[in-house]
Amino acid sequence: MQIYMCTQGASGSFAWTFVAPQANLLSDEGRLVGTHFIGPTWQGNDGSAVVGQKVAAATVDTSAIPWLLLKGIPHGTERGRFSDVTSIQRLSTVGGLAPADACDGTHIGSIAQVPFSAQYVFYKAKLRGEVKVCGG
Repeated sequence: MQIYMCTQGASGSFAWTFVAPQANLLSDEGRLVGTHFIGPTWQGNDGSAVVGQKVAAATVDTSAIPWLLLKGIPHGTERGRFSDVTSIQRLSTVGGLAPADACDGTHIGSIAQVPFSAQYVFYKAKLRGEVKVCGG
């Protein structure tokens, strides 16, 4: 899910504001390998985690959230699947855009959970500068 909240800006206008993602991460075989949540953070079942910092975005489909390239920043002390991730790509997105429903004074503070799906690709640096793609 992409979580949005109806908010009022300084100019008095109302808009759905992105709050956080909330998603399960599945392997290519459909096994649960972790979760994706505010930060944005990806945390593996092994306790390792990485936070993403946006580098670039591209709107490939106007009916879906953008594809992203993020810099991976290790988070926490647990070693595992996500502890050495250097880059993250969000690709093949479906859905997840802010609601088209009204956001006005009667809806301030309302939360909307919008379904989305995406393919995430996690990259780790190998010795001698080579890049290894890690499934996730």
